[in-house]
Formats: sequence, structure tokens, C-alpha cells
Amino acid sequence: MSARVCGDSSLARGERRPGSFDGLKRSLGALTATVLLSATSAMTAEGAVLTFQKGDGKGSVSETDDTVIDATVPNTTWVADGQDITHFEVDTSAHRHTILKFPNIFGPGLNQIPPGATILSAILTLNMDNEGTDCPDAHQLTEGWTESEATWNSRRTAVSWTDAGADGATSRKAALEAVVPCALPLGDKTLDVITSVQNWSNGEANEGWVFVDTGASSNGVNFRSSEHATAADRPELSVSFVRPVSYSVGTNAGDLKNGAPTLTIGGGVATLTVAQPDHVGVGDEVTYHGATRAFISGRVSSTAYTLTDRLGVPPPDIGPGIVVNSIKRAFNTLNDAALSSDTASYLGT
Repeated sequence: MSARVCGDSSLARGERRPGSFDGLKRSLGALTATVLLSATSAMTAEGAVLTFQKGDGKGSVSETDDTVIDATVPNTTWVADGQDITHFEVDTSAHRHTILKFPNIFGPGLNQIPPGATILSAILTLNMDNEGTDCPDAHQLTEGWTESEATWNSRRTAVSWTDAGADGATSRKAALEAVVPCALPLGDKTLDVITSVQNWSNGEANEGWVFVDTGASSNGVNFRSSEHATAADRPELSVSFVRPVSYSVGTNAGDLKNGAPTLTIGGGVATLTVAQPDHVGVGDEVTYHGATRAFISGRVSSTAYTLTDRLGVPPPDIGPGIVVNSIKRAFNTLNDAALSSDTASYLGT
């Protein structure tokens, strides 16, 4: 049995929402359980930064899907229409929209943003190679789509957009995410997309954005796509975030580690020299290099774990050969967790 109490980013540092742990204790009663106490990291903490661009060496994590959907050929894909897939465009005269997403940026793995993270900034960079006077609007998409199948009428084979061209409040959010800069000079243009990225971190489906035409001058704009030969000119998303911090609670106060491992930490990932058992996981406290403490935020394998400090920031790189002193549950009992939350003494806030 397991349970989770989630923190609330609207609370001040060190503040606890009344009754949070009381309700949990009542629901568990006298049962023996390992639970996770989750707290949103302090907004004042320095955020981790991840950048995603197709071909950047992160593999499928940086996969980028983008295509043009064209009202003049409403049932034909951009590729089937014989168009140049190294560019995408938004145009009023031809009535073309672009859809774009980074579908794999959230998850528990290496180089992914953990779900529930607090997003501090999110900047989308597009490389413009043909300027226009009708600067497109970007909206968060809410309907799923497949890059190789999307057309003006269909978001994937035999599945229609609720709003043709993904241009309506059922296919995309009505609220404007950003206006795409489209004036000279050519080159990189940046958009603030923090609202949609935070929405995805909060659990909404990550279907990217639709870029729609807004003017009447018929002078659209072109950008380089994820298929462009110059990797540095492909769409890029840079996200600064603070990880949610989890603290495990269990009746086992003993050392959980297997053997006598040493570790190396690089990029927030601790690699251990000895495989650890399956019951070592998220929320457990790792003590190493004397009294240095960190908390497991994700499991990559039995010898590799992502770590954060109490504020959700990855610990500094260190090693190799650093002795792991212990791996333990962060709290021994729910009462300990509740008392420490009341005073915030354990969390150091």
C-alpha cells in the first residue's frame, strides 16, 4: 500500500496546509505503509535547466514533431503535397498553419522534466528564414495529432480535428500563448511559452502548439523545421524548472542499501558501483561524503538514480569513489513527518 501527499505551490515557504497529514493518518489508521510526502520546491531555488532540440544527443527525449496543415489541400499531408519539409510556414493567402510539439520532454528519466515540476521559464526558439508582416499567434493545442498523418481536416488518419486547421477553442486553447516575432532581421526568434509548459507539468496532455495566421496582408512567415540540415537552426525549447521533492515515510528506519557502494554524481544522476534492491526508490534519503544528504527523485536503473536536494536542485557533481554512508526512508513514521512539517525543521526551510 502506498499514498502520497502533494505540496501546494501557493503556500509560503515552511507553511503547511492545515489537516494535510491528519487526513492521511486517519485514512491509514494503524496500517503499516510506506508513503511519500511530496513538497513543491521553493520558488526561490535556482532551477535546473534542460534544452531540447532534435539531434542534440538526448535521443528520443528531444524528438520534435512539426508539420504544416494547408486549407488549399485539406486532406493531404505536407509531405504528400511535395512541399519542402525542412521549413514550415504560416500564411494567410494560402491559409497554412503550423503545428509543433516536443512530445517526450516530461517523464522520470534522464534529461526529462519530472511531472509536477514548477516551471520557472520556458523559451521556444524558432529560426526565421523568411520574414512577414502577419506575425502568427501561438496557442496551446488540446487535441492529439500525428506528424506524418496530420492535415487541415484530420489530426491523424480517420480522426478529424474538432475545429478544421486546429483553429478553434475545442482543438486549441482560446487563450493566446505568444505572438511569434516576424520582422527583420532573419534568424532566431524567441517566444515565452511558460504557461503551456506548466500546464503539461501539471498533467495536461502535451500536444504542443498551433501557429495560426492573423493578418490580411497575405505576407506570411517561414521558419526552419526539425528536419533542417543545420541542427542548430531547428526549433529549440529551453526550460528552467524546480523539481518536486519527495520524502519517503516507512516503518523501516534501517539502512536500505545493498553492499558497500560508492557513487559518482554527474548532471543530477548518481551512479552506484553496487546494484540496489527494488525497494530503494523515490523519496529515500541518500547520505554520502560525510553528512551530505540528497533525496531520490527518480530511478534510472538499479545502479543509477536522479537526486535532488531539499529544494529540488540537483546536487553538485562529485566523484568517483564517494562512499555511500546510508540509504534510508526520509522519515520513520507519519508522526515524525507531520511534526517536521509543522516546524519545517527537517526540511530546512
